[in-house]
Amino acid sequence: MGKWKKASNELQTFLEDMVLAYPCDRKRMFGSEVYFVNNNMFAGVHQDNIFMRMSKEEKLYAMEKISGVGHFEPMEGRIMREYISIPKDVAADGKLVKQLLDLSYGHVSSLPQRKRRSSRSFPAPGVHNPYDLRGRLGIEPLPI
Repeated sequence: MGKWKKASNELQTFLEDMVLAYPCDRKRMFGSEVYFVNNNMFAGVHQDNIFMRMSKEEKLYAMEKISGVGHFEPMEGRIMREYISIPKDVAADGKLVKQLLDLSYGHVSSLPQRKRRSSRSFPAPGVHNPYDLRGRLGIEPLPI
C-alpha cells in the first residue's frame, strides 16, 4: 500500500467555499475536512480529488458523461461504491462541481440519519467485554 499524498490545500479551500451553501457538519478524515449531512458523509477532498456521495444512477451517469470522473478509491482495491472521485483538473469547472454537489446533497439529505459511533473504545462498566482479562486473572475491577 502506497503512502497517501497530502490533500491539496487549494482544492480544500475551493470545496470549503462551495460547501458553504449547504447546511452540513464537518470533521477531519483522509487528511482533510470532510462534510456530513445527518451524520452521512457527503463530500470531501482526498489527495488531488474531490469525492462526493451519489445515488447509483447519478454515479453511473456522472462517470459515463464527465471525462475523468471515476470511482472513489481511498486505498488501492477499496472502492467506496456510492462515491465518485473528481480529479483536480475537472474540478476546476466550478459550475460542474456545483451541479454535482447539488445532486450529492439532495441524495445524502434524503438518507436516514445515521447514528453516531460512540467515542468509547471499551464497553461501559458492567457490560461483558471478552477482551477484559481482569476477571479471568482474579483482579478486582476498579471502583467507579
